[in-house]
Amino acid sequence: MIQFAVCDDNINELSNIVQLINLYRISKNFSCEYVVFHNGLDLISALEKGKRFDIYFLTKSHQSYFSPHPPSLL
Repeated sequence: MIQFAVCDDNINELSNIVQLINLYRISKNFSCEYVVFHNGLDLISALEKGKRFDIYFLTKSHQSYFSPHPPSLL
């Protein structure tokens, strides 16, 4: 069975991705499992504990966890 990791700190985007996965899964009678992560640090923690996924859905955060300031526009 294919396993997905879905990671996004924006709850609306996270919900949209999960909805799309579920729609595809149902329409194609596709068997899969997914785990939702609300931030990259939780995903990294799961990976460090040995969890692995076949496909990763990741979004680009507008602010780094390692910087207190958002990136400047060029």
